[in-house]
Amino acid sequence: CTSVCADAPSGSFLLLFTDCLTESRNLAGDELGGERLAEIFSRAPLAAAEEALDFILDIFGAFTEAVPLRDDLTVIVLRKK
Repeated sequence: CTSVCADAPSGSFLLLFTDCLTESRNLAGDELGGERLAEIFSRAPLAAAEEALDFILDIFGAFTEAVPLRDDLTVIVLRKK
């Protein structure tokens, strides 16, 4: 169990996810990876957490195409009000 404390300004977003998100591969065998995920998250619409989550999952689905997941996938986007 890991505990992290951080002070974040209002409107900040936090992305929490299981390793399945970054370790999933596309048809060419490429992993999504942390750098690609960071780039995707930086382009996400940040008006609401739900919009950012939908954007990330849409890109993830397009990236992995028809490749079945090999692990459980959990993705949570939080926004501090």
